[in-house]
Amino acid sequence: MIRYAAERYGSDHVAQIVTFSTIKARAAVRDAARVLGYPPQLGDKIAKAMPPLVMGQDLPLAACFTPVPGHESRFVEAAELRGLYDSDPEVKHSVDVAMGFVDKRRQDGIHAAAVVITKDPMLDYVPVQRKSGPTGSSDDAPIVTQYEATWIEKLGLLKMDFLGLRNLAIIERTLEHITRRHGNIVDIDKVRSTIPRSSRCCASATRLGSSNLKATRCVS
Repeated sequence: MIRYAAERYGSDHVAQIVTFSTIKARAAVRDAARVLGYPPQLGDKIAKAMPPLVMGQDLPLAACFTPVPGHESRFVEAAELRGLYDSDPEVKHSVDVAMGFVDKRRQDGIHAAAVVITKDPMLDYVPVQRKSGPTGSSDDAPIVTQYEATWIEKLGLLKMDFLGLRNLAIIERTLEHITRRHGNIVDIDKVRSTIPRSSRCCASATRLGSSNLKATRCVS
């Protein structure tokens, strides 16, 4: 899809969009301990004393030491970390240094699906770069903006998300199985979204892989 857009609208009018990853709390304390010359075991000890991940997200490092709005309920979970901080000078040194760069940007990448398309050449609107891999040539590397998606949108540029979800293939195979087993031909575009049983299934929050679920109304 991205190649088609570049061929259709011109390679100087189409670019993928940059992303920036940040240094999370666990990575920050490990990096700080390593740079300060402490053994790797110290960074691991600090990281393991931090509250567990929730939905894959770290508790902010500052919230481990001071109640932060939105994270007050998890402050008590960081008691072990605060104990190490108060009793071990090396832990205190590492955490204090980590506080200085946690949540800063570590590196850039390419958005999995976002593409910007411009009326005039891309360079008239945003700076770009060629983002080659470790061993790839920059000549055929993808062209990537140096502005994130939020700023692309604020500039009023056309941002498209080209998604290739495996869920689409799953839906197609499911329809084939229904036809083969029950003899019914189902048009997925005409399936009603107001079936109570379906709504209860979605509302149970026990299903994985659901994304961008939308309906004009929901029946419980």
